[in-house]
Order: sequence, then structure tokens, then C-alpha cells
Amino acid sequence: MVCILVIWFLAYHRAKSVTKVSRVPTLRRQATRRLNESFEAWEYLGWKSGKQRVQLVVKDALILVYDRTARLTRTIDLNNNELLEVDLRYSEASRVKDWLLVLRIPIEYDLVLLFDNVDQRMRFEIAIEAAAFRAEKTRKARGVAYDTLMSEANTKDRRQDILTTFFHTAFEMVIRAKTKSRARNIIASRRLGFTTPAPKMNKMNKSRSTGNMPNQYEMSDIDLKALRDASFRLRPEGSPFERVYQLSLKEGKRRHIYDVQLTKKEFARALQLTEDSTFVAQIFRVTDKDNNGYISYPEFIDVLVLMSKGDTESKHRLLFDLYDCDGNGELDRREFYTMIKSMIEVGSKNVNDEHIDKIVDGMLRQSGIQEKSTVDFEDFCSLMMVNQETLCMEYKPILPTSDTLGKRSHRPLAPHELSVNFLEARPDQSWMEQKTNKLVAWLENHRMHVAIVVIFALTTIYLFCEMFFTYVFYKEETGYRKVVGVWAGVSRGSAQAMSFTLSLLLLTVCRNLLTFIRDTPLGYYIPGDAAMEFHIMCAAVSVFFIVLHVIGHAINFYQIGTQPPMVINCLFKEFHFDSDFMPKFHFWLFQTVPGITGVALLILMTVVVTFALPYARQHIHRHFRFTHTYFMPIIYALIIAHGSYRLLQPPFFWKWVIGPAILLTLDYIVSLRRTQLPLLVLDFKGLPSDVLRLSFKCPTSIRLFSGQWARLSCSILGEGERHPFTVTSAPYENRIDFYIRGVGPWTRKLNKHMRMVEAERSQAPESTWFTAIPKFYLEGPFGSTHQDWYKFEVVVLVGGGIGVTPTASVLKDLVHKVYNKSGSIACKHVYFIWLARNHQQFEWFIDILREVENMDTDGLITIDIFVTQLLKDFDIRTMMLFICEHQFHRVASRSVFTGLRARTHFGRINFNAYLSAVRDRHPLTHKVGLFSCGPRAMVRSADQACAQLNCAGVGPQFVAHQEIF
Repeated sequence: MVCILVIWFLAYHRAKSVTKVSRVPTLRRQATRRLNESFEAWEYLGWKSGKQRVQLVVKDALILVYDRTARLTRTIDLNNNELLEVDLRYSEASRVKDWLLVLRIPIEYDLVLLFDNVDQRMRFEIAIEAAAFRAEKTRKARGVAYDTLMSEANTKDRRQDILTTFFHTAFEMVIRAKTKSRARNIIASRRLGFTTPAPKMNKMNKSRSTGNMPNQYEMSDIDLKALRDASFRLRPEGSPFERVYQLSLKEGKRRHIYDVQLTKKEFARALQLTEDSTFVAQIFRVTDKDNNGYISYPEFIDVLVLMSKGDTESKHRLLFDLYDCDGNGELDRREFYTMIKSMIEVGSKNVNDEHIDKIVDGMLRQSGIQEKSTVDFEDFCSLMMVNQETLCMEYKPILPTSDTLGKRSHRPLAPHELSVNFLEARPDQSWMEQKTNKLVAWLENHRMHVAIVVIFALTTIYLFCEMFFTYVFYKEETGYRKVVGVWAGVSRGSAQAMSFTLSLLLLTVCRNLLTFIRDTPLGYYIPGDAAMEFHIMCAAVSVFFIVLHVIGHAINFYQIGTQPPMVINCLFKEFHFDSDFMPKFHFWLFQTVPGITGVALLILMTVVVTFALPYARQHIHRHFRFTHTYFMPIIYALIIAHGSYRLLQPPFFWKWVIGPAILLTLDYIVSLRRTQLPLLVLDFKGLPSDVLRLSFKCPTSIRLFSGQWARLSCSILGEGERHPFTVTSAPYENRIDFYIRGVGPWTRKLNKHMRMVEAERSQAPESTWFTAIPKFYLEGPFGSTHQDWYKFEVVVLVGGGIGVTPTASVLKDLVHKVYNKSGSIACKHVYFIWLARNHQQFEWFIDILREVENMDTDGLITIDIFVTQLLKDFDIRTMMLFICEHQFHRVASRSVFTGLRARTHFGRINFNAYLSAVRDRHPLTHKVGLFSCGPRAMVRSADQACAQLNCAGVGPQFVAHQEIF
């Protein structure tokens, strides 16, 4: 229990340290300080998000807010506010609460700041007062009590709650509309260009005039007050929306959802797009009818009803008007070009103008209007309808056929190739036959694992039984068994079995030895990929025998403590007690070498096992490594001392552990020898999505294989702290590449430092910035599951998220060996499946795939990319993405988003159908290797698909290898 509490405390402390804001200024902050007046403070976001360290820069009439990474998070323009309201905590005594300042921002959320001292707050007051004077705005300051100040502050969390209610109420109202005919009538009236008579509106509604925009998008036929009231009645009592609304009333805002207005940034965030996106700019322009820079509730409902209830022509009209910037009813080539570009920006940051030109030409040519200089609404509808069939086919789940997979990956998919009949278990098989086939397939794929486990189990049972029966039935000369009974055999049998399992533990962590064995004939009989699983199994069995050993000795000591000294002198030849001394239980426990070492071993073992639990490994991995690295040698030394007292028999644990200990020592020396020499840095570069690429010269003492991983340490972050990363370079490249994403404290600090050095490199001579590069040390490389890809004729590689890194070196190594004939491999074809939320997170990997495609001239590798983020709703934006991808692939045989010959699919993959198509394509192949790496859910789906296909007993067997990232 104590260890569990300690683990929880350390995990909580680490979580706080990860979110702790660093006060070290970056290069951008330093440059900003030189140009403008800046201030540092804590911004309070709400009780959910807490506070964050920010830097405030007052520049002209702007207040710029930067986060701890020097990223601009907010811009406050004082020109948009007629009155600058500042609330201060006021009291006569100087307290921490007096350092609080709230800047009231109408429509948006307030800026709640807590400064380090009152002087900084006063300096900031003077700065914003000067900015307000320059902007010719009135500044109003007041002193407010702390409780009143915090209750009235519209923090970011409160604003988010209001926006959540805003969106959910709007969608809920549209979905639960009582009659669909009313919505259809509204759309029809707008399409015809006139509106129905509107009921009388109140003053608040009149104040929100729709301006001079076209009537077909006005919502004057609905009583806005009734619409507002109905939207709240639609919510069930006690729902989260109602609670948020009631909370807003209690907090003093007393604003209905009707009064909420969206900023452009909030609108873009709701669409999961960037604020500077062309699509966001266009749709925001159309929705904001009064041109006040905000979207009101009626304006949002107007567009929402149109998109959800309108017919196809109405949606086409909306899309047409989005990009008809001049409002002349026609789209010229520039406007049509802007429309296509904005759609592509949703899926990719890198937009190639040449690609867009090909898309536009293809779409116009297919619709027969390529000769026209402008496109009117009828031509636009015709263009959309021509692509409707393709669109409907593409929106279905991606289910490739065997014919599709057999062709070149850059060939466009035809509509009939988007479906496949998944072959399940044969109908003539009974339930028992299916289970039998599944078991046989599993045993076939894991025969080495099963053999090792069976040998381990039989050996452990034999060692326990051999010593157990020896002390229970045969060893009678000392009378020990007659005193303690059967527990003598239990304690001695568990001791011998424990000696065997603890010795095997050392072999499972000899990573260099296992990596060497992988490339020898022994690699076919020893599953090195399962070393960690076998390590955990040995540890679990050892813990079981430790508990059994402790229970047995506790009972033994109790039984011995009740015997007179004369009997004890006969039992143990190493002990001699006077006739008047009566050794009790505590004597054996705390005054003998076996007892003291046993108690120490029990405490250390409890700590090590507790810190090895999955929760501890995930949240406090550093402490897990510390306990394993420094406690285990002490434990083995204490075990040897534990049996050195010769109570019942001569010590024998050292005989079991001497061999594995020597091998582990040699393995450690090899790793230590490599880690002592710093790596030569060839290149480094900061990539998008907080990814850092490091390239080192491969040492001559290292033999690199594709699919391996290594541990990396950095001098500025502590040479003793090593983190595992996958090697993405191929063996023939004579270098070691890592792609490191900033997800934890160590990787974030490394990423930040190297980006600073990169910035200095572009501005300073080499003699200056080169000294700022830290020293890197390598431990490894070590083998992994992806290293065995060459053993299969057909390979399926599945990568999800950052789990695509192991496949990079495999793909490059495969293509190089095949086309350069540098080695004989069994692999004849590779199917690579890449699942990603979007391309923007892993643009660096697209460059690697492009390099592989350029080398692969014979279609050896089939690549399929699945983007899973964009298809949450089938809207106009998604429709245009499909059309753009299809058109450009037909024209250029490349994806418009990635520039690859591989087709980009939108949606989630059906592993059953995909692997079934692979099986049908290669019926004569004995085994197909599937190597998956990524999130747990994706890996589990791939494994389940393999198991279901193997149950059928038809075609090749799928051998699954997985790594969870």
C-alpha cells in the first residue's frame, strides 16, 4: 500500500512538472523584447484548464499574447472596442490577490492575468493606457473585490461552455425540427429569391439587421424570439446544456444563446481548420451578413438549416456564392481556382499551384465547359453532377479487391474495384471445426513461443517437485521434516524453482545477445521478439514462488520457535544454543543472516514489482528504470548472502546465476563501450507538428539492420537518461536517422534546444553555432519485430500515427536490395497501409514515401493512405475534397494531397476485406507476414482480422507481429 501511494504521488508530481511552464525565454521572445515592451504573467483560463504562463506584448493598439513556446495564441485589437474596461483587485493591504487584473473584452472572453508582483501589474496598466490613448479609446478602471472579480470574469473555460451550448443547441434545434416541410419551404423561398412575411420582431431582433445581403439567405420568415425560446425548450430538463445555461445565469452574465456571437477564430476551430484558411474566410464572409466581423446565432442557424435541410441545388448555390466574391453570378477562373485551393488546404498545408491547374482543367474538360472563361451557376451544377457518381463510390468504406492490389499502386481505382466479397469461414464448417482451425492456425504461427513456454513450465515444475519430494519423503536424517511438516518441502522447492526463474530473467534483458542470435540459426528457434513478454512471465512466476517461499518459512520459523533448544541444536548444525535460551520467531527474523536478508529482499522485491506495474511504467518510467537498474543487483547479492548461512544445505543459487550474470555483464560492457563515444551529428532539422529529425554518422562498430531501434541520450539533458527511438534510415545509407516528436518533457526540451540551434545556424557562422550542438550517445541498436520482414514472400506493413517510423527503413531497405541485387531475400511484394488523422502531422514521412516510390519502378510496393479525420460529417467541404483527389489522380496519376502515386482514401480501413484481398491475390503463398505498429485499437483490429482469416483454413496463413506505440 505504501508503494502504491508513493507511485501515485510521483505520477502526480510528474504530471504537474510536464505542464509546468518554463520561464526560459526563446529566441522569438528575446527578439520581441527588443522591439516592443513585454510583460510576463499567469493567465487564468478557468477552473478546468487552470493557468498558464504567458508573455504579453503591447504593440501600437494591439495586445499580443504568447504561450510558453513563443506561439501567438491571441491578438486583442483595441480598435474594436469603444471602451477599454479594466478591473483591478483593490484593498489597502498588499496581498497576492492585488496582483490580479481583468481586461474586459466584449463578445470574446476576458483576459484574466495574475502578475508576479504589483509593480509589474502597474507597468502593464500604464502600457495599455498608452495604447488606448493612441487608439483614441476611453479607458475605464475600477477596483473590485476578489470574489466579485472572479465571479464576473468571463474566462476561456466559461466562454467554451457557452460555445458548446451554442453549437449543440443550434444542431439540436435543426435536427428536432417538428416538420421537414417548413424547412423545405424556407429553402424553396430563398432559392426563388423572395421571403415569406415575417412576424413582428422585438427590439433586440431589430438591432441585428441582416444588411444588404441577397434575400435568398435571409431568415426573416422565422420569429427569432420564438426560435430562441424553442431552442431552449428542445433541451431536456437537467441536460448538460441546460446546466451550462443556468450556470451562466448564476454567474451574472444573463445572456441567452441568442446573444452569443462567434469570432472568426472560434468559427475556424469549430470546423477544425486554421483561421487563415481560404475556406474559412469565404464561408465566414457569406455567413456574416451584417459584416460586423462576428457570426450571430440567427446567422449560424440560417446556414445550418440550409446545409442540413436543403436539397442538392440549394447546397450548390451556397457553395457557388461562397466563392463568387464580386457577386456577379459567375465564377471566373481565378475564383474557381480559389475554390479548389481552399478545399485542398483542408487536407494538406503544401498546396502546389501546378496541381491545382490540372484539377481545374480536368474538371472543366470532363464537364464540357473548358472553352468558357467563366462558369455560371448552371455550369457549376452540371460540373458537380458529373462527379456525383464518383463521389458516392468514394464515400463508401475502402474495400480493395485482389485485382486492385495486384496492379500498380498509382493506377486510379475504378468504381467496381471499391467493393469486395469478404470470404469468411466455409459454411460447411461446424462451430467445433472453426475453433479447431483457429487453434491450429494460432499454434502454427506461435509454435516457437509455445515450445519455449512448455519447456519453461516443465522445467520449473520438475525443479519444484524434485526438491519438494526430497525434503518431504527422503531427507529424514536431521528430523527437520518431522518438526515443520510438509512446509519444509514447500520452502525448499520454491527456493530451487525461484533460482531457475530469476536466472532466466537476466538472459531476457541481454539485448545485444538477442540481437546477435536473431541473425544466426538459433534465431529460428528462439523468438527474440517475445523477450519482454517472456521476461514478464518469468517475473510473475518468480513472484509466485517468492510468496510461496515466504509463507513456507514463516510457518517453519513459527514451528521451530516452539521447540526447546535441545531439538534446535539437532536440527541445525550451524547453530548452538544454551539450555536456558529459547529462540523465538523474532530472533529468526531479525537476528540471523537468513532472516535479515529475507526481510530486506521482501522489501526490495515489493518496491521493484510495484514500480514495474503498467501504471508506473507509463507515468513514472524514470523511477521504474531506476528501481530495476539499481535494486536488482542488490537483490541478487542478497539472495546469495541469504543462502550462505547453510541452515539446511550448502548455497546453490550462485550456480544458477553465474552463467547468466557473466553474459549480462558482457552485454552491458558492449553497450557501455558504444555509449562512451559521442555520435557525429551530420544534420538536424525541425519539422512540422513538433517533430525533430536527427541524422548521425553510423559508427563502424555497429551493424545496422532495417526495423531496429536504439536508445538515445543527450549531454544537456543528462547522459544517464536514455530514451528509445526507432531507426528510420536504411543500412545502406551509412547513417542513423531518428524522427523525434515532442510528447514528453525530455523530447520537448531536446526539440526546443535543437530548434534554437537551427535558428542560430541560419544567422551565425559555423564556428559559433556548432559549439551549441550537444553530445549524443547511442545504446544499441536492438532488434524488433519489423526486423523479420525478409522471411516472408508477402508482407503487409501497417503503421498508425507515429508508428510508421519502423516501416521507413524497411521500405527503403527492401527497394534497395531488390533493385541493386545487394542481397537475396524471399520478399516479393509489400503492401503498406498508413493510417493518419491528417497529412499535416507527418509531412516528413511523405518525403520518405516519395523517395521509396521513385526507387520502386516495378510496383514492388503497394501503398494505401487512409485519412481518418476528415470524414466526420459528409458535408460540402468533404465532397469537394473527394472530387479534387479523384480528378487529379485521373490526370496526373498522383495524389493532390501528398504528391504520391499512392491513392489517398478518406475513411477507416476494413482490415478483414483488405487482408482477404491479399489472400486471394497470393493463393500459393504459404505465409503472409503482417507487421503492425501504432495505437492499441488499430493493432488489435489488425490482429483480429488475421485471426478471423486464419479460422477459414483457406489460402495462406497470416502471421501477426505487433508493436504498440
